[in-house]
Amino acid sequence: MVSEGDLVIRGPVKGSLQALSRSTLTVQGPAELTWPSLLAVDTGGKNSATPLLSLEGESFIAGSVLLLDQPVPEESIGRNRITIGTGTTIHGLVYTSAWCDFRGRLHGCLACNATWFYRSPTTYINWLYNTTIDSHLLEEDFIIPMGYGGKERVLFELGVMGEGERVRE
Repeated sequence: MVSEGDLVIRGPVKGSLQALSRSTLTVQGPAELTWPSLLAVDTGGKNSATPLLSLEGESFIAGSVLLLDQPVPEESIGRNRITIGTGTTIHGLVYTSAWCDFRGRLHGCLACNATWFYRSPTTYINWLYNTTIDSHLLEEDFIIPMGYGGKERVLFELGVMGEGERVRE
C-alpha cells in the first residue's frame, strides 16, 4: 500500500502489510501485522510537530517500522518523530534518524537519533518510560540491514562472522 498523503489504518486488521507514506502513517489498533510487515514514512524533509508515524491501541507488528528522514537539529526537540503507544508490541526493527517516543514493547532493535518523552510540563530526552526492549526474543537468524551509505561501498556485512573477522568499511 502506497500513499502520497496521510495514511490511516484502522483496526481490527490482521495479516501481513507493507505500507509506505510520503506524509504520515497511523495504525489505530487492534492490529496484528505478521512477518514480513513494513510500515514506513519518507516525507522528503518535512518538519512536523505532530508524529509522522504513530502506532496506537493494541497492536502487534512483526517486521520493520521506519521513519526515513533527515536527522533533526537539536533545536527541533520532539519534531519528526515515531510514536509507539503503550499497547503496541513490535517484533523486529524500529528505525529513525529523528526522534522516537517509545512507550510499548520491542522484541528487537531500536535505532534512533534520540528518544523523546513528554509529561507536562517536562520534556525528557533519552528517557524510556515503562518500556520493554529485549532483542533476545528475536529468532536466532533474524537479520535486517541497519545502515546504508550514499556511496557504493560495504557498510555492513551481515551473517555469522568467524573469530578474528572484522566488518569492512
